[in-house]
Amino acid sequence: MTEHVSILDKAEKLSGEVRRLDLSRKGEQQAQRVRERLQTFRTALGGLSAQVRVSRAVIRETGHEFDLSGVAAGYTELAKRAEGGVLPSDRAFNAARQKIESSTAALKEQTLQVWRSWTQERLAGLPTHKLPMLKQTDLAKATSRLTELRKIASSADLGTAEVGIFATTFQQLSEDLAEAPDVPAELLSVLDRLGGKPPLTLKDLTDEEISLLRRYNIDHEIELRRKTS
Repeated sequence: MTEHVSILDKAEKLSGEVRRLDLSRKGEQQAQRVRERLQTFRTALGGLSAQVRVSRAVIRETGHEFDLSGVAAGYTELAKRAEGGVLPSDRAFNAARQKIESSTAALKEQTLQVWRSWTQERLAGLPTHKLPMLKQTDLAKATSRLTELRKIASSADLGTAEVGIFATTFQQLSEDLAEAPDVPAELLSVLDRLGGKPPLTLKDLTDEEISLLRRYNIDHEIELRRKTS
C-alpha cells in the first residue's frame, strides 16, 4: 500500500511539472486547454487518493489486503509521454484520467465487498437476543447503535469516518450486550417461535406467554394483523 501511495505523490509532482511548462509560445488557447486537462487529471487523482485512504482504513479494521496492481496505470502512461518536457496531448490526458477513474471504481467495489462481508459477519455475532434484557434507557441507546451499525455496513458511499464510527459503535454495543443478563429460556423459546415461519396466530400463544412478553417489555415489538379471506 505504501508503494502505491508514493506513486500518487509522484503523480501529483507530474501535474506540477506539466503545469510549469512554458506555454506562452502556444498561445492562450493552448494554455487554457492544458489548464482544463490538468484540472480533470487532478480531480481524478484526488478521487483515487480518497479511495486509497478508505481502503487503508478498511485494511486496518478487517486485516484484508487489496490488489492495487492497477492503481498506477494512468500515471505511468502519462509520465512516459511527459518525459523530456514534452506536453502530453489531449488524448494522453484523457486516457490517463479514464484509467485512474477505472482504478478508483474497481478499488471502491473491491473495498465495499470486503467491508460488507466483514461487517455482516460482525453483526451476526452480536447477541442481539439479549436486547430485551436491557433497561429501558439502555435499550434505546443499544437499538440506536444497532441501527447505525446496520446503516454503515450497507452504505454504498463508505468513508474513513464511517469506518471509525463503526468500530467505536460496535465496541460500545458489544459491551452493552455483554453486561445484559441472559434471556430466560422460556422467553427465548417464545421469541424463536415468533421469528419463525409460518407466522404465529394469537391462538398459538398462551396467556402465560403473552404475559411473559409484557413482563419483559417486548409486547410493543409484536404486531397483530387480522387474516383476510
